[in-house]
Amino acid sequence: NLIVSCPSVLEKSVIYDLEKSVATLKEWGLVSSSEDLVHILDKAPKLFDTRFEERLLYLRDVVGLNPDALRKVVHAFPATLLLSVGRSLSVKFKFLTEVLHGSAQDLVAIPNFFELSLEKTLFPRHAFLCSKGISDFDIQVLALGSNDEFCSKLANVELQEFEKFDNDGNWILFYTPVM
Repeated sequence: NLIVSCPSVLEKSVIYDLEKSVATLKEWGLVSSSEDLVHILDKAPKLFDTRFEERLLYLRDVVGLNPDALRKVVHAFPATLLLSVGRSLSVKFKFLTEVLHGSAQDLVAIPNFFELSLEKTLFPRHAFLCSKGISDFDIQVLALGSNDEFCSKLANVELQEFEKFDNDGNWILFYTPVM
């Protein structure tokens, strides 16, 4: 999978490039066994082609994740280390904290939060709740699960009502200034 997804790994220096990346993962406490490394590389094979330290620094210093929380987030969604800080991580974290009033603890509870699409999942669901006057809700229920689960557990409506809201693009009215 690694070679198929990232053939340029064959051009890398084992000592300089690959060993350095593995050492960085170990240094940050993200890899403590070969199984850990295989898990991360299986889910994010382009990791050896990426300078991912900036993402780790952002997650630690700005988001405030401690080493255990950082490990949990990276293991849940290893491609977190491939996402742009400016175009993805910071935008999603800002949405989590400023719009949903969440925190780094919510990232630990929803370790794959950075995997979620703002436009396809988070914006439409949050806007729908706002349109219904629902402001007190569990962020985990908003973020996780299918649209059907979201509708039955949080919005208390039939799936078709949410789908119409989403398909009509009504949610975009809530987020035009953000986008």
